[in-house]
Amino acid sequence: MPDPEQHSQENVNNNNNNNNNNSNSNSNSNSDAIDDENDDYDYEFMKSMFGGGNDDDDDSSDDNDDPQVTEYSWSCQQDDTKVIYHLAFLAPGHGDAVWNSSDCIAQHLLLEEYRTKKLFPCGKFEWPPESALEFGAGAALPSMILLKEGTRRLLSTDQKINEETFDALNLSFQKNAPQWGISQEQIQDRVRVLPHSWGVGMDQLREAATIDGNGNDDDDRNAGNIQLLIASDCIYDPTHHRALLQSVAGTMSRTKGRFVVGYSFHMNVPPHKVMQFFDLAEKEFELKITCEFQQDYNGQEGIGNHDPKRGAVYIKVLAHKNSDFFS
Repeated sequence: MPDPEQHSQENVNNNNNNNNNNSNSNSNSNSDAIDDENDDYDYEFMKSMFGGGNDDDDDSSDDNDDPQVTEYSWSCQQDDTKVIYHLAFLAPGHGDAVWNSSDCIAQHLLLEEYRTKKLFPCGKFEWPPESALEFGAGAALPSMILLKEGTRRLLSTDQKINEETFDALNLSFQKNAPQWGISQEQIQDRVRVLPHSWGVGMDQLREAATIDGNGNDDDDRNAGNIQLLIASDCIYDPTHHRALLQSVAGTMSRTKGRFVVGYSFHMNVPPHKVMQFFDLAEKEFELKITCEFQQDYNGQEGIGNHDPKRGAVYIKVLAHKNSDFFS
């Protein structure tokens, strides 16, 4: 792919000042044109590789003005709940697709039998949680279910790459609210769509999660106040493990909090590298596994991959060693 800046520099090699100025102007125009062509090429290439995401009903909507944001729907086979979600094509990471772990976590939050027997089997977790935070939300299916279930303060976060990612998230909340009897005023009160880079800015998340002036429930002022945290397919890259855990440790309630982690093995690194996340969580952040289970899928449906080994979802729920779960 040609380098626009190199192309521009080749056009300015002229000793005459007037010609040099003209050359600079022409090269900038040429560079802009090449940039536009490259953007178009990258868009079409990425679209051919990843597509527009998973759609249960195969009826994506064209109602949105932004061509970078597309509407889809998700439904649970054991329930009549239907969730409208939106995907930003240029979302960070692989946020332009619905991953199995997001589907799996959403199901287990929605269905009481799954929730009480698999996610929170000891009956010590308050439902719905007062506050919740989703990392790397993407399609944000778990966030939408938490909205439906009645979470009072919901933080749906993703990395700040472009505005379309957050347009998609906001649109999903706005579209789902009416079918669940939630007004736009309630959305404004209950939901916060925020950019978040893991490992920094935890104080902003804690403040956003505060309800009616309620602060931390711990003596440590750096401890969090959020009861439920979710990370769906966020640990496939070991280089980000520590930063994610720093965000968790800085936002989750140590006494009441639970951290739901969903993941699959995408084979970008050996599986044991992914599993090191949980070793690090316990050794350095005092987060211990409370329960775990596996759910099999026929490949990663969101990206059209049909390898069952890659499709399997593993769910682990973590809590701080001093939480009520271990008391």
